[in-house]
Amino acid sequence: MASREPPRRVRLPMVSQQWRSVGFVHWPCAPHAIGPLVPEPLVVDTYDGAAWMSMTPFSTTCEVLGAVGVPGAPRFPETNVRTYVRGPDGRDGLLFLSLEVTNHANAFLGRLLGLPYRVAAMEIDDSDANIYRYRGSRDASPRATYDIALRPTDVSACAPLDVFLTGRWSAYVRFGRALLRFDVEHEPWPLRRAELVHADTAIATAVGAPDATRPMTAHFAHGVSARIAGPAVRFCRPAAARSIERDDEEPAWEG
Repeated sequence: MASREPPRRVRLPMVSQQWRSVGFVHWPCAPHAIGPLVPEPLVVDTYDGAAWMSMTPFSTTCEVLGAVGVPGAPRFPETNVRTYVRGPDGRDGLLFLSLEVTNHANAFLGRLLGLPYRVAAMEIDDSDANIYRYRGSRDASPRATYDIALRPTDVSACAPLDVFLTGRWSAYVRFGRALLRFDVEHEPWPLRRAELVHADTAIATAVGAPDATRPMTAHFAHGVSARIAGPAVRFCRPAAARSIERDDEEPAWEG
């Protein structure tokens, strides 16, 4: 279940990262609009009957095995487009439609694991102490831009919907016949509500995200230190075979 605290430890991280100046922009949408984006055996996760999309711009570092930095600038912008899913064992998590970074090495390593990393031009402007502005344009097809400005408030965010949208500790990717799950551990988000000053999220539409059915909501966090585990693997049977087999006959996770 989504939660403020990580449910498990990552003792041997594949990657360690320092996430800073993290913005969150969320919008609800119809579950049937998300469904075509979610590969089997994942299913759409909903809150009060609505599916959700999010964009999360921030700055990051990337150290492989928790110690070796990737080539290029040690800190660089990243922006993710994601939705919310459940795995075949019922565990909730994230499915990324796009992960944009300025660091070529980070993008290359992520793509080796099947993650939809792409190189993009991005910047984070925090020169105004009250507003964080995130801008970017993706180089990959389809080309698109984004421009988001958030004004963090002093109000902490810990309501059930806040936790549903930010308290996720796994990410999934379908890689051929394998479903990969990447677990993450970090301290609880120092999460605050934020006023959405400007929201051009065209990059999300470009990678398939549906439009909002209700107004967007926003959060902000100064940052956390994250440890990401290597992939746990579950091999998926063909759809025809799945239709006549019980769920408890699915192969177990490995790794």
